[in-house]
Amino acid sequence: MQKQKKIRLTGKAFQRFIDTVRERDSCNCVLCESYVLPEYPVHHEPGGSYKQDIVNQAVTICHACHVAVHGRDGHELRITLREYLKGMS
Repeated sequence: MQKQKKIRLTGKAFQRFIDTVRERDSCNCVLCESYVLPEYPVHHEPGGSYKQDIVNQAVTICHACHVAVHGRDGHELRITLREYLKGMS
């Protein structure tokens, strides 16, 4: 069985991906609803080796929530993000 190639975008395609995610989330953190500056990157869920540049696998989150998601108690926040993204499908 052949491995499925991950979707990783660059250049203008990557910027369109970011813009689409931010527009869908109204430029607000999906966890705390605070405004997120345009230069702050979107968060991929799942991340790590599973990360892909797919709109239904990315969310807008603020810096504080991003730190919390990757912190010691981030498991519940990641579940919340996955449930949010399921609702987008």
